[in-house]
Amino acid sequence: MYYDLVKKISELNLFQDIQKGLSSLDESKNKLFVSPLYGVVKALLVKKLLEKEDRLILLLPESNNASEFGVELGIVGIENVILINDFKPESIQEKLTQISKTNKLVIVSTFSLLNLALPSTEEINKTTTQIQLGGEVTYDELVEYLNLLDYQQDKFVEAPGEFSSRGSIIDFWSYSESGPVRLEFDGDFIESIRQFDPESQRSIEKVDTITLAGKLKNLKGNQTNGDSDIFDYLKNPLIIASDFELKNSKINIDELNFQ
Repeated sequence: MYYDLVKKISELNLFQDIQKGLSSLDESKNKLFVSPLYGVVKALLVKKLLEKEDRLILLLPESNNASEFGVELGIVGIENVILINDFKPESIQEKLTQISKTNKLVIVSTFSLLNLALPSTEEINKTTTQIQLGGEVTYDELVEYLNLLDYQQDKFVEAPGEFSSRGSIIDFWSYSESGPVRLEFDGDFIESIRQFDPESQRSIEKVDTITLAGKLKNLKGNQTNGDSDIFDYLKNPLIIASDFELKNSKINIDELNFQ
């Protein structure tokens, strides 16, 4: 019943005034003030905005607010939602990889995201390698590279930065991925790449490509010593946030296109 109601509401054009306001924005006026929206209504607005926008950032006061709203977006059928509510280096590196591989997306986070210092996109690209099915990397080269990246070899792979090798199989969990993968070799040919469950160690899904990255270094607290921020990874995103919270986030909000 709930899903039917959401579907019927989403078919109504409830946000004509907001869309007209967005289309009229220019460089001298990059703010659009609207009454507060809550729950599924805000999610439906996001769904409507995605018809014209490729990059949306939704900023919320607390981590639990961001998690709950991520669920709301899924309920109304929005895909490619990237939730950033964990600012540990491993989690951030995984999210940056997701962002770089996704053309149309919604980022849901807290206002802490605006002040997070990140490594440059060049640094991320330099330390991230893409491994493809049938690729040229050999079994021995991959083991050597994992050791070079300071991955820890163990019997089972249960956390980012670990790898194992047995027979013709290499398992590893890249810092740039949300889960571990299993590569099976036929000589020096990568015969299959499968994602697997770190708890059961059972294969889940075949994939054609996977990224392998070293751990972000030069960390200080929850921030890197990089000179970049989230806007270096997103070209001209549309930001939906509280004007009051933005003014207290210690960032130059006059340079942002936010709602």
